Amino acid sequence: MLIDESSDSLFAEDKSVLTSEYVAKRDTTSVHETRKYDVSIQSGQLQIVTTKEHVPLVHALDFSSRENMKRKFHFSSRLMGKYIPIRPLVLRSTGLLLAELIGDVEGPIVSVGMAEVATGLGNCVHDCLTMINGDVSSVYIHTTRYTLDHPVAFNFEESHSHAVDQALHMPLKSHHEPFLKAKTLCIVDDEITTGHTAAKFVTSYLKLNPNIERIIFVTIVDWMSESLLNEVKKVTGRDVEVVSLIDGEFNFTPNSDYIAKLPPSNGYPVCNISGNPMYGRLGITRYDIELNEYLRSIDGILKGKVLILGTGEFMYMPFLLAEQLEQMGLDVLFLSTARSPLAFGDAIQSKIVFPCHHGEGVPNYLYNMPQGRTNLIGYESDTIAHNHVLPSQLNAHVFGISNNGNNGTYSFYKIPNRAVV
Repeated sequence: MLIDESSDSLFAEDKSVLTSEYVAKRDTTSVHETRKYDVSIQSGQLQIVTTKEHVPLVHALDFSSRENMKRKFHFSSRLMGKYIPIRPLVLRSTGLLLAELIGDVEGPIVSVGMAEVATGLGNCVHDCLTMINGDVSSVYIHTTRYTLDHPVAFNFEESHSHAVDQALHMPLKSHHEPFLKAKTLCIVDDEITTGHTAAKFVTSYLKLNPNIERIIFVTIVDWMSESLLNEVKKVTGRDVEVVSLIDGEFNFTPNSDYIAKLPPSNGYPVCNISGNPMYGRLGITRYDIELNEYLRSIDGILKGKVLILGTGEFMYMPFLLAEQLEQMGLDVLFLSTARSPLAFGDAIQSKIVFPCHHGEGVPNYLYNMPQGRTNLIGYESDTIAHNHVLPSQLNAHVFGISNNGNNGTYSFYKIPNRAVV
C-alpha cells in the first residue's frame, strides 16, 4: 500500500493515466513541492521523499520485490510497458515530456538507451528530441547484454543488476560520424540511483569521443543526492546534467524474513543473431514504417481488444505497431517480456516464466499479462520466433520486421504460427 503523508490519502490509480492531454495541461505550480511516501513491499519498507514531480509518483511508479539479495526492492515503471501494460500513448507522452524538458541541443546527438529496460524509452526520447530539434545529425543506439558478430566499442558493468555485464557495439559505418563526433550525449534509463553505471559508461565513451560538449542523464526518476551527482562529475571529469520527471531520495529497510534466490545464469551470453540495425544495437536514425500489407494479412484477427508484446531488448518496433493500431482507434495495450527476476506479489499480480528467446537457457518473464485480448508478439527473426515457446503458451500471433533492402523503410509481416487456434 502506498501512503502519501503529504495529503494523508491512499492511492488506487489507473495504471495508464499519463496522456498527451495530461502533458499539455499538467499543473506545474506544485512541481517542486516536497512529498513523503511510505511503501510496504514483501522485501521491506521504502521511505520516499520527492522534491520534484512533473508527473505524480503514483502515476509513474509501482513497487515490487526483486529475487536479488543485492537489491531487494524494485521500482516498477508504469510508463514504459515493461512490467505493467500501458496504452501506447503513455510511452509516447513520456518521451515527449522528457524531450521537452531537455529542450534545444546542439548536434550531432548520440542518444543511448540502457538495456534492457530502457531500450524502448531511449528510442522514444530520441525520436521526440530530434523532432523538437529539427534537421540535426543524430544516432540512437542501445546497450545490450548480448554479443553480436560485430565489433564491440566497450564493455561496462551494472553492479546492482542480476546480470552485471553490458556491452555497447560500434554502430554501422553509416552512423560513425554522429556517434564519434557527437557534441551532445544523452543517456536514457528508467531510473538513476547512484549514477555509478552511467558514469562508467561516460568514462568509456569519452575515450572514443573526447570532444563531447554536453552530457545529459535522462530518466523518469532521479534518486541521486547532490553529493552523488558531484561524485559522478568528479569520476567523469565533466559537467553532467540530469533531466527527470521526478526527483527524490529514498531509504529502504529490509525485511529480515525475505529471502531472494536468483535464478540460474550462464554468465555473459552470446547472442546468435545478425544484429540487424533496425533493432538499435548497431545504431538507427529514424523509422519509417509500412503497415498496409501486414494489416491486410491480420485483418481477420484485429477485432476487440489487442495486446502487442515486445521481447526483451526488442521493444521499440513492437511499440510502433501498437501506437499505429491505437491511432486507428483500436483498444490496444503494450507490454514486453523482461529479464529481471521479480517476486510474485506487490506490483506483480501475474508472472509467466519461460526460457530466453535467444536460447541462453536462463528464465525470462512476462509480468501482469492482461487477459481477454488478441495477443501479437514481435520477434527479431523468424528463427527466434519458431524456436520459442511463448507464442504457444499465450496462443499468440507472431510478427517480424523487414528492412526493405535497407532503404530506411521497415515493414511488418506475419510469421506463421501453427500453435494459434
